[in-house]
Amino acid sequence: MSLVTQDSEIVAAKRQQRQVPVLEYTSDGEVVVVAANGSKYRRSVCVVIMNEQGYFLGCRRYDDRQVWQFVQGGAKVHESVQQTAERELFEEIGLPATHLRFVGEILSFTSGEEAWAAFRYKSKSWRKSGIVGQELYPLLYLADTGIIDVLHFKAVPGVRQEFCGAMWMRLEEFVRYCSPSKATVVSNICMAVSWFTRCAFANGAGFSPCDGDASQPLGAIRGTNVRSDEATSAGGGTGGAGSHRHHRRRGPRNRRPRLTEPGDPPRCESRRNGCDEKQKDSRGEGIIKTNKQGKLK
Repeated sequence: MSLVTQDSEIVAAKRQQRQVPVLEYTSDGEVVVVAANGSKYRRSVCVVIMNEQGYFLGCRRYDDRQVWQFVQGGAKVHESVQQTAERELFEEIGLPATHLRFVGEILSFTSGEEAWAAFRYKSKSWRKSGIVGQELYPLLYLADTGIIDVLHFKAVPGVRQEFCGAMWMRLEEFVRYCSPSKATVVSNICMAVSWFTRCAFANGAGFSPCDGDASQPLGAIRGTNVRSDEATSAGGGTGGAGSHRHHRRRGPRNRRPRLTEPGDPPRCESRRNGCDEKQKDSRGEGIIKTNKQGKLK
């Protein structure tokens, strides 16, 4: 399978019979995509990181701790999309690009002049500039599970903190715990990622993190479970009014603590980032200590 490289928008467009996107640039150098109807969308590079076990790196938002998402950030006119991805990873979670291996661009299932519409969503943040929302530009990277230990959520002084925790997640959890305004676009990206990874790593070329075909419902797509007897399934809803309870499994007193799950306190890098101390399990996720009532100590 041929992979799409960082500067191959024209190649990708021809391969899938797509129109090359019309780009404009703001006064501060941000890239804007002009849709067929004239609507303008800020281009935001979405960084999808997969580990060797088929899980994906999810980050917990600092300003809304019920929301988990991929790292993303606005593209700049002087940067390639990979350079934007590398900058955002270091600014937001302190992850150097040397820990990653680039795989390719994630393409949507649709074709035609509005093929990228599946990766767009509306937002009020840039309305004053005549921009109606964002168009995500997803890139796939591979990384070792252990990179979660090098994350630092205040890596660059003066840069607004975006995240306060991170963990390895299944694809369907990104849809369940994303911002409501992004539900459709995140679902589209996760479906495209699932299809792409099955094609790219099947037939002995590596590992295949998902089972079934591309039409499989997203909720049924799972990564390889390393310790199925230890993992807990995520529960609860999304949004500021939702709540998530802590459930404990009965078992021997000396059993290992449960894994964290989206909606529970996240695996945090250290106390200096405003988070609680961590413990680790073999999958690279964190454990937060709780009391008998399931509350944080």
